[in-house]
Amino acid sequence: MKKVFVLAPKEDWIVDRFVKEWNEDNSDISVFDPRLADVIWLMADWCWTQVPMGFLSSKKVITTIHHIVPEKFGPRETQEFRLRDQFTSVYHVPNKHTEAFIKPLTQKPIHIIPYWANQKIWRPTASAEELRKKHGL
Repeated sequence: MKKVFVLAPKEDWIVDRFVKEWNEDNSDISVFDPRLADVIWLMADWCWTQVPMGFLSSKKVITTIHHIVPEKFGPRETQEFRLRDQFTSVYHVPNKHTEAFIKPLTQKPIHIIPYWANQKIWRPTASAEELRKKHGL
């Protein structure tokens, strides 16, 4: 079975929670050392240089692009994207807008997978009928 290392930004942001939940829910394939991985998932693409390029070039690499602000994406960002693209096997984006932006920048496959909701955290606290009544809907 393939082993996956998921890069967390360690910034106390939503991506850290995504990585934590991934590791908890996929403990049978998760590893915490990129040397032990068959697949490296750059869930925090902006931190990609934290993983040695030797590992990136010898493994399958999934790169998640959460969003891009077009007016902030200049020549420096384009150059960094192209450098990281050399190591990326496949891209994950959460929406069609991000897909449309990166599509001209890469020949790699791009998969749109919307953000997921952790059903242990985000669950109804009341029935739909109770919520409608409470909020006058």
